[in-house]
Amino acid sequence: MSATTQTPAADEPQTSAHLSASVDPKLEALFDRLANLASPPSMVPQVLAVATRAEPSAEDLRMVIEKDQALSVRLLTLINSSYYGLRNEVSDLQTAVSLLGVDKVKNVALTIAMSEQFKAPSVVGNLDPRQLWDHSVSTAAVARLISTRCGIEDPEAAYLAGLVHDLGLNVLEQHMPEHAPRVFVRFTSGQDWVNAEQEVLEFDHAQLGAYLASRVGFGRKTIEAIEFHHAPMAAPPESRDLAALIAAANYLVTRCGHGSIDRRRIVADDAIEHLNLTNKKLRGLWEELDVTLQGVAELTNR
Repeated sequence: MSATTQTPAADEPQTSAHLSASVDPKLEALFDRLANLASPPSMVPQVLAVATRAEPSAEDLRMVIEKDQALSVRLLTLINSSYYGLRNEVSDLQTAVSLLGVDKVKNVALTIAMSEQFKAPSVVGNLDPRQLWDHSVSTAAVARLISTRCGIEDPEAAYLAGLVHDLGLNVLEQHMPEHAPRVFVRFTSGQDWVNAEQEVLEFDHAQLGAYLASRVGFGRKTIEAIEFHHAPMAAPPESRDLAALIAAANYLVTRCGHGSIDRRRIVADDAIEHLNLTNKKLRGLWEELDVTLQGVAELTNR
C-alpha cells in the first residue's frame, strides 16, 4: 500500500484529499483519526504555508514566526548558537532571515515547533520520545551534510526530510498503545521493525508518516522521502535521490549510536550505491560525523 502514489508536477503542499484515492480505504479512517490526535502545533502549518510558496516571502515568514513570542526568542537563541557559526550576534528576525535565508530559518522554526511533540513520555514504554527526537534531528543534520558535501539535493530540503522522516513512529507509540507492544515483541525476537509493523498493523510508520505530513502541508518530495526512506529505490523518480539521501543519513546516524530504537540495525546498501557514495566519500563523511552530531545537542536542548 502506497500512501502517496499520485504526484503533482511541482513540490507543492499536498492534502489528505489529494492522497485519499491511493490510501487503502480500510486504513484511511485510521490514518485520519491518528492525524487528528497527533496534530502538530499550529505554527507548523503556518510556517509551511509561507515557505512552500513558489516565491516565499522573507517578510511573510518573519511575520508568522513573530506571532509566537516564545518561538521567536528560542529561534534567535538557536541561530546565535555555535551550531550556525555566525560571526556576529543576531538580535532580530529580519536580520536572521537576510543572513540565513528563508529555507534555513524555516527549518530552525520547524525544529523548535515540532520538538514539542517529542516531550510526552512514552505511553507503553517501548520507545523513548527523547531518543527518537535526537535521532530525527541527527538524521536531519547528517542529511544536510551529505547533501552539501556530495551535491545531492538541496541541503535545506535534505534537512527537513530528515527531520520528519520518522514522524509516524512517535504517533504509533503515543496513540496505538494496544498495538505498539506487539510490534516491539516481534522486533526483540529478531524480526525487522518495518516487517513487524506490517504484520501487526498492515501498514508501517513510513506510510503513516507520509499521510501525516500530507495533512500538515509538507511538499510532495518531502512526503515521498518519508514514505520511501526504508525502500528508496521504490520512490518515484523525482523523489528517489532525496529518499536515498535520507536512507543513507538514517544508516550513518544509527551506526554512530543515534538510532531511533535500541539494537536496531539499518541497511542502506541500495541508497549508498544509488547516490554513488564511494568508500572514499563515505570515509570523508565519517570524519565529519562527530562534529556534526555534537552540534545536534544544541538543536535538541539536551
